[in-house]
Amino acid sequence: MPDRLTLIVDAGTTLDDLIAFVCSRAEPLRCGESLVWDFNNHPFDPERFEASGLPPGRYVVPFAMSEINLDLFALLPPKIAALTRLRFNPRAEVGGYSSQTSLLPAELGAERRARAVVEEAFAAAG
Repeated sequence: MPDRLTLIVDAGTTLDDLIAFVCSRAEPLRCGESLVWDFNNHPFDPERFEASGLPPGRYVVPFAMSEINLDLFALLPPKIAALTRLRFNPRAEVGGYSSQTSLLPAELGAERRARAVVEEAFAAAG
């Protein structure tokens, strides 16, 4: 597994920096029976993940800075971007991880239809 880069975002951050960061995290972390694609600079805590009681599955941890998340998720393969997302609450007494599924439909045709509706609304707005 290549070194997992961190991404410090400032005025000099480039697309190449983002691509290098994303590619360095292409290999998921294995946690029990789960696979976790971790795009957060904070270290993933497997013990607290296990203690959270989430079902085994495939998860993605978003980058902490929402502005970068937009670009990061646009670069990800759709099958990874659509995975259930993990949130971490370091103040939780037990576990601390909770999950949120994507609101976008997993079926490609349904996603395209949703995007067409949004594109039409933006086109109509001028």
